Amino acid sequence: MNKDTVIKHYQHSIEWVQSLTELTDKEWRSAIAEGKWSIAEIIAHFVSWDEFILHDRLKECWNEQALPQAPDAHEMNQ
Repeated sequence: MNKDTVIKHYQHSIEWVQSLTELTDKEWRSAIAEGKWSIAEIIAHFVSWDEFILHDRLKECWNEQALPQAPDAHEMNQ
């Protein structure tokens, strides 16, 4: 994956998240399916992982360094 691909991915993600402003509060907070998270919970989940990628992973990718240990996924998801 190269720099341009990563940038395009994040640009597309930003546009998609911005489209969610059209949802009603009820749609935003309703589970996407029985026993599943709401859209609000899913987006909140992305924030922590995006911050980890932006602050702790990308610089190593660009510099071809070894990647740092990822946080415990279960703990971060909580």
